[in-house]
This record gives sequence, structure tokens and C-alpha cells, in this order.
Amino acid sequence: MAGEIFLVVAGISAILFILLLYINLRKKNKYQVKVSFKSDRDKRGYVKPLIILISLIILLGIISTIGYYILNQSYSELIEQKNSLENLLINADNQLIEKNISLINFQTQLSNYQNIIADNNTKLQELKSGDEYHLHNPTFNEVMEFLENNGKTGIFKMITNAKNQGIRCAYVQIRLKEGMYELIGFNIIDHDMIYFEPETHYKVNPAIGTDYFHCVEGQPYSSYDEILIVDILFIW
Repeated sequence: MAGEIFLVVAGISAILFILLLYINLRKKNKYQVKVSFKSDRDKRGYVKPLIILISLIILLGIISTIGYYILNQSYSELIEQKNSLENLLINADNQLIEKNISLINFQTQLSNYQNIIADNNTKLQELKSGDEYHLHNPTFNEVMEFLENNGKTGIFKMITNAKNQGIRCAYVQIRLKEGMYELIGFNIIDHDMIYFEPETHYKVNPAIGTDYFHCVEGQPYSSYDEILIVDILFIW
């Protein structure tokens, strides 16, 4: 834009200068009519304006060249700015696509968590359904007898059977860094809380920060990797 303005101003200035020179020459030669040159002085009177005119034409050419160079530079800068803006737009589009992918993944994880919460709420309602019975804290011998008669069943089946017999018990979830274990717990009246695996009847003494396999009495499991307990959840 600056180059265009410069070129227009230079051209107008050159034209005005030529017009003023022409008018000045007309005034000087108004009363002169010459067919031939009588002297060198008269000849120079015509040669000098011609030289000035040629100089002005050359000057106009130089100004035009400079103007063209400035315009070309401005055009190159505009092209560079255009390419830079296009690259910024492409990067912004790529970032937007990545954000959308992250949002979709987050929505999927949120949906999975909501399903897990719904399942846990269903299990919680099932566990609480036995509260209509008269429940009591059992003795140690009563628990041993219950385990022997109940057999090796799933955790929820075992809890339901215990409540049907009036035995108060808890659903105990042992949370690990990866995964979990489910136990049945009893608050016996002649001892502290005791826990058992429902399918193996192994007695477990869980503690947060301890390897789960070391918490199982008799250590029937063997593993080269530690499976640390990070939390313990009780549902009565």
C-alpha cells in the first residue's frame, strides 16, 4: 500500500513538473518564431528544454522502478503473512481436533464410571434388602459353622444366606492399585472383625499398604509382584 501511494505521488509530481516547465517555455517563446538557427545561442535555446525533457523522462523511469520494487516487496510481505496465517489456522484446527478426541474419550470414561456407580448402587440395594431380618453379630464358632454349611459360593449369595440366617455381615471390597478382591466380613462378639474369601474360605487380615497375598493366612498364594492394598470399603 505504501509503495502504491509513493508511485502515484511521484507520477503526479513528475507530470506537474513537466506541465510547469512547458508553460514556462511557452511564455519565453511566445513572441519568437524561428525557422532556422542563426547562432549557437539560438540553438541552445531549443536544445536545453529537450535535455530537460529527456532528464525528466529518465527521472520518471527511475521513480517507476523504485515504486515497482517497493510494491514487489510489499507483495512478498503480504504473501508471507498469508502463509503464516494459514499455518496458524492449520495448527488451530489440529489442536481443535485433538481437543475433540480428548473430550470424546473423557465422555466415554465418564459413561463407564456412571455405569459402575449404577451397578454398585444396585448391589448396595441388594445387600440392604436383608435388613428386614433380625440380624445379630455372630460368635466365632457360629461363623465357622456357617462357612462349613454354606459351601464355596459367590460373595452376594453368601451374604444373602447369612442374612437369611439372621447373621449380620458386611460386604468388604479390598481395593488394589489395579483391581480388587471381595471379602465377607463378620463383627463377631467374642473377637475382632474377621474376613474370609467367599469362594476359598481363606481367612484374610487386610491392612492398607500391605501386600494382599501376605494378608491371607497360611499364604496359599505366591507372586513375584507386590499387590498393595490402597483402600478398604465396608458395606453393611
